[in-house]
Amino acid sequence: MKRKISFSGLLHNDRLMMVFSLVLAIVVWGVVAYGPSNEQERIISGVPVSVSLGDYATDTMNMKILDEQDMTASVKVFGRRSVVSRLTAQDILLTVDTSSVISPGSYSGLSLRASKNGQLTDFDILSVSPSTASLTCDIWTEATFAVTADIAGITSADETKYQIGTPVVSNNSIMDGSITITGPKTEIDRIASVVAVVKDEASLSATQVFEATLKALDAEGKETDISHCEMNADNAPVAVTVPILFYERIKIPFHLKNAPAAYADNASLVTFTPAYLELWGAEETINAFEVYLGELCTFNFDSLTSNKLKQELKLQIPETLKILDGVESITAKFNLQSITSKKINLNLSNANVEYSNCPAGITIKPVESTLNNITLYGPSNVLRRLKTSDLQVVVDVANNSTTGQKTFVSRITVPNYPNVWVYYGENVQGYELLATVGNS
Repeated sequence: MKRKISFSGLLHNDRLMMVFSLVLAIVVWGVVAYGPSNEQERIISGVPVSVSLGDYATDTMNMKILDEQDMTASVKVFGRRSVVSRLTAQDILLTVDTSSVISPGSYSGLSLRASKNGQLTDFDILSVSPSTASLTCDIWTEATFAVTADIAGITSADETKYQIGTPVVSNNSIMDGSITITGPKTEIDRIASVVAVVKDEASLSATQVFEATLKALDAEGKETDISHCEMNADNAPVAVTVPILFYERIKIPFHLKNAPAAYADNASLVTFTPAYLELWGAEETINAFEVYLGELCTFNFDSLTSNKLKQELKLQIPETLKILDGVESITAKFNLQSITSKKINLNLSNANVEYSNCPAGITIKPVESTLNNITLYGPSNVLRRLKTSDLQVVVDVANNSTTGQKTFVSRITVPNYPNVWVYYGENVQGYELLATVGNS
């Protein structure tokens, strides 16, 4: 026999009523929590603000933002509780409207734009606080400046013996004594000079290296703010080498090449103005300069004419060497009197031609019969007496045994006149002589 189910019975069924109450509670909670009428406002704090300039400002004007900071703002949103409660700062994108920024300067009141940034989009953005932003921008440029050293605290231990030379500044960013600074144009335009400042104090008798700090100075010599510039990118240490110069007084030397016998050992043949040089420099620099002077004051009689008995010699002075009295050149004077020239045409013969360095079994026969326009220099009274028979030709065969016609270098000697020389010309070793080489 079937039992009848009554409403009253259901109400008095405790187990059934417990299940029903639980289901009803869940439904009510869902309606309250997720119902379409359950909407709310919420303020999301700490939303990052992205700031960038437009293409014209960055690409055409090469502008950048100064003092760019990690700016944030608060955003008020509205929507269903189920959506709004899950929003974070990453779900909203804030940007600054920089469309009006087309020239360098400071800007304020630039609007902040807010947009949705993520999968949650079922909400409204009501407001942004603050709603505007400010920024300063400038044109990015670069300039190169010579770097000098400020060694105010460095002195010489004995000024009669030592002098402080020109300091040398070195660093990874310094090339050939100059440094390139990159940054905003307004800051770079204020820079008049760059100095490496040595804070140490010392009294020197030898070259020493000091640490220094780079500073940019304005036209008045005051340090100028270049906080937005890049000067020493690696922040590498700056070294200033302070050289100590030594004093030396040197007599100007001279050397002679191909000098006639009468002049070869004459120590007073050449006099100089000034007669000596007073130098301040490093020892190795002075030594090298003395070698250079010896080369500069080497005179070859092969190219000496009566017009060159007085010569002005320009000095090539190293930057690290000081010459007192500002001497930049010296004058060399040959103490030769009544020097003149004479030209001779010499007929070649076995009597006046000899061959040096000639291999055995080789014969030399000049193709030319005459050497024309031989130029001789010497005292006028001596040249008047000189004859062609006084000249000898020496042909250097240079151990050449190849037969056929060859060109040899020949030199002229005047054995009986030790104060006469032959002029060959600049950078010429002698007269060219065409001759036939054969076997004897």
